[in-house]
Amino acid sequence: MSGFTPVIILILVMLIHALMRLSPNIFAIFCHSSIAKKSARRADRLSLYYALGTEIAIALLLVVTFFIVSLIFKNEANANLPFVWTLFGVLVLESIFSFFFYFKNRTTRLFLSRRGAKNLVKRAETAMARKDTFVLGFVTRIAELPFTFPLFILAAYIATKSSTIPCPLLTVCYLIVPTIPLAIIYILFHLGHNLAGFQRFQEKTKLITRLLITFGFITLAALTYAIGASI
Repeated sequence: MSGFTPVIILILVMLIHALMRLSPNIFAIFCHSSIAKKSARRADRLSLYYALGTEIAIALLLVVTFFIVSLIFKNEANANLPFVWTLFGVLVLESIFSFFFYFKNRTTRLFLSRRGAKNLVKRAETAMARKDTFVLGFVTRIAELPFTFPLFILAAYIATKSSTIPCPLLTVCYLIVPTIPLAIIYILFHLGHNLAGFQRFQEKTKLITRLLITFGFITLAALTYAIGASI
């Protein structure tokens, strides 16, 4: 696999990751609470542990998906075409699910159960230790898996099959891009913005976020179809 297609696919994969709202939303709630309850220096340290939790989750998921993809192609030499067509179908389903089910009931509430969402919000509001914030960041990334796991699989497949994308470069980019929204939120809160303003912004951009995620999955499905057709 060569040319610009692998690069375009990986850029889209990382952009969709960056558009996912669960981890940034919980981080905003955490920032609001920690800045109000703790010293600025301690809030900064805890924020770093939240980001570290998200990074470890992403790195672990990358390792797992690389292992899954390598295992599939090690045990089944002719798995390339079935794998690509299966992935194509999953991406089409994800485009449907992301449009209809990523947000709940015309609100900014996400796909989580009400109980799960309340538990994450409560943990974000009461996190007082480094371990708590680390686990919170880790869990928010894991909770996004219904929408992000096919992206990890696709990225692992492209990196395995492409001669133009070094795996170390993919890993570095994958660790940086999804954390950019966290960095933006961190900066905005330290510049004086508050949770209410952030939530108003989330409400205004809900539709465009849903459309961008859906369009991203559709585009990935089309590119995956092109790969399958060329095999």
